[in-house]
Amino acid sequence: MREEERRFLGGVEGAPVIVVRTKMDLLDGSGSISAVEVLEGGPVEGEVAVSALTGRGLGDLRKLLPRLVYRGLVEGRAGSPVLTRRRHARGIRRARDEIRAFITALREGVPAEVASTHLRPAETALEEILGVISPDDVLERVFRDFCIGK
Repeated sequence: MREEERRFLGGVEGAPVIVVRTKMDLLDGSGSISAVEVLEGGPVEGEVAVSALTGRGLGDLRKLLPRLVYRGLVEGRAGSPVLTRRRHARGIRRARDEIRAFITALREGVPAEVASTHLRPAETALEEILGVISPDDVLERVFRDFCIGK
């Protein structure tokens, strides 16, 4: 494995990796360092050698890719929600950020009455996901954010 490959594989923090060695028909198998060894327990999900010329190894790759792609959806851990809409992900992030701000404010000695101003936006973000927002809330937001009628 070349130094360039080692650097690349070392920089894929947190992302699952399948190492695909191409031109398998030209490899003699000597002196090959496994990517798994290079990453020392890193995110390598598999290592496959393939040959486009002979088709060898392509079946293994075809089996490995869907498992990797759908792992989070199909093999999700119990209790791990899957967010399928960007709007939901944004709402969850907003709620999380507001709750973190609330906790940080409390830790810094901000009075609870003041720190709690972060809780209402967190609640609103979650209500938007759940559809709890009333029509009046929607109209208020439209007029506020889009300056209709000004």
